[in-house]
Amino acid sequence: MSINSRIKILRKDLKLTLAKFGKHIEMSESNLSRIEKSERAVTDKNIKLICSEFNVNEDWLRTGEGEMYKSPIEGKEDKLIELAALITYLEDEGAQEVIDRILHDDRCQKLAKTLFSLEEPFFSMVEENIYATKKHSDG
Repeated sequence: MSINSRIKILRKDLKLTLAKFGKHIEMSESNLSRIEKSERAVTDKNIKLICSEFNVNEDWLRTGEGEMYKSPIEGKEDKLIELAALITYLEDEGAQEVIDRILHDDRCQKLAKTLFSLEEPFFSMVEENIYATKKHSDG
């Protein structure tokens, strides 16, 4: 199976039209259609945009090996540790238990995914507000 076919499979998995998928990766509907039909080559820029925009595993997109999507926490281990420390502070639990909960509880995964997507200044603001709220509630 070609990379062109995998792009079509990805788009269909995301339930996006050619136009909507193309908008996300700065490509016209007609050019995307040509890529899916193997009438146009896929560039490195296309690959980087697709992987970045849709959290796609680049190995899968290029070769078909591995999972289609990257883990929402892949490459963000430092933020996972920070988040575990923050939750530990709030709940007085052990860090390993918190990490296990993040990895296995859907609600915690959604929270972690949202926090991981924040750029550093915003993540720090959230962290400061949580600490301030906790101190205020502990009174």
